[in-house]
Amino acid sequence: MKIAQVCPYRFNVPGGVREHVRCLTAELRQRGHKVTIISPGHGLRRVGSQHLYLGRAVKVPTTNKSWAHVSIYLDSSREPLSQLLRSYDFDIIHFHAPLSPFLCWQILQVSKVINVATFHSEWRITESLVADSLDFLLRPLLPKFKEKLNGVIAVSQAARRSWDDFFGQSLHEKIIPNGVDLKRFSSNVAPLKVFGEKPTVLFVGRVEKRKGLPYLLKAFKKLQKNLDDVRLVVVGSGPLLPQAKVWVKAQGLARKVFFAGRVSDEELPAYYTGADVYCSPAIGGESFGIVLLEAMASGTPLTVFNNPGYQEVLQDCPAESVLVPCEDTAALCKSLEEILKDKQLREEIRQWGLAEVQKYTWPKIAGQVEKFYEGVLNGSV
Repeated sequence: MKIAQVCPYRFNVPGGVREHVRCLTAELRQRGHKVTIISPGHGLRRVGSQHLYLGRAVKVPTTNKSWAHVSIYLDSSREPLSQLLRSYDFDIIHFHAPLSPFLCWQILQVSKVINVATFHSEWRITESLVADSLDFLLRPLLPKFKEKLNGVIAVSQAARRSWDDFFGQSLHEKIIPNGVDLKRFSSNVAPLKVFGEKPTVLFVGRVEKRKGLPYLLKAFKKLQKNLDDVRLVVVGSGPLLPQAKVWVKAQGLARKVFFAGRVSDEELPAYYTGADVYCSPAIGGESFGIVLLEAMASGTPLTVFNNPGYQEVLQDCPAESVLVPCEDTAALCKSLEEILKDKQLREEIRQWGLAEVQKYTWPKIAGQVEKFYEGVLNGSV
């Protein structure tokens, strides 16, 4: 098959959707398919048949307290979009986060082939828009979107429930979860011990409101009363990073919290294996949680806020400590202390994670996507 994977976000910026597209593409190519990634860049640029950089992306605030890269293709005078797509002769175009303005909308509008889409978020339609004022643009287009799509995928039940007003009986749909690259994330990766052998908590994510770092910082401060030697490593950047650094310094924790900033794809696995506990206190908008799979694959015990997406991934974990009520810093502190003090509990969570993550290997996930493609193309799903 000739397949296009449309990612509406810049491909050089870390993120769950980008990682999903990157890994799915690599696995589909190994299976013999010709796959082209389409993502915004700086105008129009082709990298052979491997990548088509199309349009430009602008970083803007969103109504879900996050940031988005709104992308659009304006260079129609150079090469009309419909003509550009025809030159690739795709059999199927796969849109990721299809309601992100505006690139996916443009491509879907002119596509003449089979179109499928994956919904990655847990935010509802009105919460996913860059501004509330765009709702009047999107709502009238929904019937047209449905008409142009031949099949849809949700990465979890949480994502499926959030997009109930988009899915319908006329669309073929399936839940296919995210995957994890077990060649990259593994318990065999040499650990990066930022604080030597001192017990270490790790945070990986954007430093913004919905990812919940302030809750972890407050829980970490409480944790000092009973575990003075524990340390915290924060991997990631974002709009709240300056505030977080100021707060840490004001609380006298500057020597106990290390802000690593954004790290490379090659460096990240060593942060996981170098930690004693991974913590993700995200308060919402998590349809799944790729970071959970990365920690599990790395053999790192974890504790997280029990938002719907995280609950789904960890629902079979035998340790109750891994799921903490959202925004409850006292409960988060208690969970961290319990896991850090109990070696047997850490090993129980570790072994469960290493076994559970085998469900999410990319060969298995890509196989499900490939089968879905074939069913939509053949009209058998």
